[in-house]
Amino acid sequence: MPLHVIYVEDSQRDFDGLDEAVRKANVDRPKWSEVKLTQVRHPSLLPTALSVYPDVVLADVYFLPEGSKPPAPDTDHLDDIIRHVREWDRQPDSQHGFPTPIIAYTSKGEGVLKDCLKRRSNLYDIWDKLSAGTDYVAWRFQQLAAELPRLRPDATMQRLIAAMDPGNTPPWHNFILKLVRQYGEGQTEREQIRECRNPIQSTIDRAVGDCAPALMELWDAMIYSEPLLRAASPRLRGIGRHSINVFWFGYWLINHPQLRAQWSFLWDSMLKQRAGLTSLKTPSVTPTVGLNAIWLLASLFHDAGKFHEFGKATTGRFSEFYGKFTALGMGRATWTAGKPDVLSERVKGVLHQLSANADDPMVMGLQAHILNCSKTEKPEHGTVAAAYLESTICASTKQPISKDYAREAARAMLLHSCLPAVMDKLLEDAPKDHLRLAWPSDPIACLLLFCDQVQTWDRHDQDGEKLDYPDRAELAYLDVEQGSDKTRPCLKGCIDYIAPSRVNMYPRLRQDIKEALNNVILNKPKKVLRQIISQDTWPFTVHLDCALSGEKLDIGMDFA
Repeated sequence: MPLHVIYVEDSQRDFDGLDEAVRKANVDRPKWSEVKLTQVRHPSLLPTALSVYPDVVLADVYFLPEGSKPPAPDTDHLDDIIRHVREWDRQPDSQHGFPTPIIAYTSKGEGVLKDCLKRRSNLYDIWDKLSAGTDYVAWRFQQLAAELPRLRPDATMQRLIAAMDPGNTPPWHNFILKLVRQYGEGQTEREQIRECRNPIQSTIDRAVGDCAPALMELWDAMIYSEPLLRAASPRLRGIGRHSINVFWFGYWLINHPQLRAQWSFLWDSMLKQRAGLTSLKTPSVTPTVGLNAIWLLASLFHDAGKFHEFGKATTGRFSEFYGKFTALGMGRATWTAGKPDVLSERVKGVLHQLSANADDPMVMGLQAHILNCSKTEKPEHGTVAAAYLESTICASTKQPISKDYAREAARAMLLHSCLPAVMDKLLEDAPKDHLRLAWPSDPIACLLLFCDQVQTWDRHDQDGEKLDYPDRAELAYLDVEQGSDKTRPCLKGCIDYIAPSRVNMYPRLRQDIKEALNNVILNKPKKVLRQIISQDTWPFTVHLDCALSGEKLDIGMDFA
């Protein structure tokens, strides 16, 4: 990830020396891994300087008292620096929610270093200028860029959301900002997801109205079932965190000012191709409001059916455990399979929307896949989530607009998980481009496929033979620039796969993981996105680097 360091330093010579070392270390490094150094000449200027959301504060310790001039003596200002930074961390304008790391950096000798140690509970580290030269500090900054994502997950995405212009966002943006802050305040993944519940409910209340209670029941089921799913497979983890990050990624894209024209075109194009959605075809439902409401549902709940998909496997683990105590006569867990065609019936309306032709190859392929999954007692998770929206939300809401939001979200949820499973077969039988999704007809489904593949956390050894593969993936850098073809913007960024810290201690293991990740990325997200989405319909070009804990991989993701 890029690292922005505020250096509180009144000596221009000291700042320039470190800045030169940092610039030298940045040479030949990709933009997403560069270190940026900003000078703040006095601690009293910190309250304003912190508004740029720095990653780290590097603090000299001794300064002239505010308003004084030489020959007045320098005094210890470290407590002032700590106070300013912590006050900033606590105020509402600091949306990330986690404490900003402070590193004391002094040349005053052993006595001052001991004084710094007395404040160590508020410091990330203490460096001695006399022994830690500028080249060393520049190197440590690069190490920090790889270390910090392990301590504060998803900080880059939180910062991007916090910095968004409210004028380019939907009416419920304030609830999204609260979601970012609550997520950042959690010290563990469990705390992060628990703290997010209230802002998520407030957002849904504001965006889609009377169906919020039923949707929050689905959210609770998804979150509370996650520990149980791990009994079926250790790979089934991070579902809540993943869903929130998929939402944030798409939310940032939908509301980016440089993409406004593209999303407006896609919204109008989608509505023209839908026979229904009449409540959305009114001037009061702008592209910003409509796209954001549908995206909220599709992204947060796209994996909500995982518990049903792995229900038999989970129950099997419980049965195996309880079977060891059958002599006590205390009962055991059992799995009761549903009728195979029930799920297909629940989403019949969604499939009919895709095509009214009963012999449409895509619809037939999806129907066969959904039915086959149910017959094997592993109901397809995206279809389960879509069926919940169709049977529960659409049936219970009294607001036509909420029903249309839910139906369009259900369509995207079903397509995002079913199409990757059936596309190989579809293209083998009928290699025609109309079988692929197109952004103008399915902008939310295409966006969900894209964000889900980019943000997926399980890019690790599929056979479970190696335990040191990345714990998760996160966006380390993201920006929209003018495209090289001058007609479409270009989305540039980096996906960083965060490996356990111990991997850095074993160069051979790290190399093995890099090679495996290159293969997995080539065969999963790149293949899925190229195969499913028509390449000539992308509203923006994409260039994403991939990295393993900050180290660039050989392969990236490019789509045009």
